[in-house]
Amino acid sequence: MHESLLGLVGSPAWLPAHAVLLAGMLTALVGLVLLRRHDAFPAPVRPWLTATIIAWAAATPEFVPHLLAGSEHDALEAGGATPMVDTHLTLSTFTSPLVGLSAALLAVAVARAAATWPARLLAVLGVVGGLGFAAAAPLLAATGNPQLSSLFAAQTLIDVWIIGTSARIVLGTKEETRA
Repeated sequence: MHESLLGLVGSPAWLPAHAVLLAGMLTALVGLVLLRRHDAFPAPVRPWLTATIIAWAAATPEFVPHLLAGSEHDALEAGGATPMVDTHLTLSTFTSPLVGLSAALLAVAVARAAATWPARLLAVLGVVGGLGFAAAAPLLAATGNPQLSSLFAAQTLIDVWIIGTSARIVLGTKEETRA
């Protein structure tokens, strides 16, 4: 796993890619808060939305050492101290499950409340993505198998669920306004 991690943090794409991830996480968190403030979901969904906001807010600070881990490539290669890499790897075993599981549970709650086929289909993506992302860091830490890092890509399914659900809400709101 050391060689794989060395290749990842040494990549020139590490900093910009992870800066975008941090910005995306902050944007999603703001969006969730706004959805909560404007009662975009019915009452049964609101506790799940609040729990997701809390989970994502707790997880977001981990993106800072995650981002800064790229600055420790030389130290990692030389076997020196890597406090950002170590902090990132330790925290992510807790924060990835927080983000993934809360997204999966929120997707289910939203689909149940909406009771539509589009919401249910989107929920499948949210659940699969959430569970995959939730498992990524703990499995990677437990096994040391760098191939399991591909599970982090499951986050894109969470993103598709967020975008699809947002579109569904906006389009539903426009339909209600016309009626």
